[in-house]
Amino acid sequence: MIEFEQKTKELIDNLKAICTSNGLANNGNEYKVIIQCFLYKFLNDRFIYESKKIDKNLAKSKNFLETYSKINSDHKKLILAQLPAPW
Repeated sequence: MIEFEQKTKELIDNLKAICTSNGLANNGNEYKVIIQCFLYKFLNDRFIYESKKIDKNLAKSKNFLETYSKINSDHKKLILAQLPAPW
């Protein structure tokens, strides 16, 4: 748990450094960028987790994105249809 907390703080610090270098330091836009990055990461991780529960080939794969990109569009639609509703 401590490692996760440390990595999260490092991620925030890195995002703040990027915002500062691009002129977004200490304003509402910096906050928006950081929140949107976390939201994207959360949704992406959740999609990967739930997709692996549905498709065993994705679960076994060492590289999720490579394996997912090779799946045909009909199978992708089937996976999307089986994803649980947002809570």
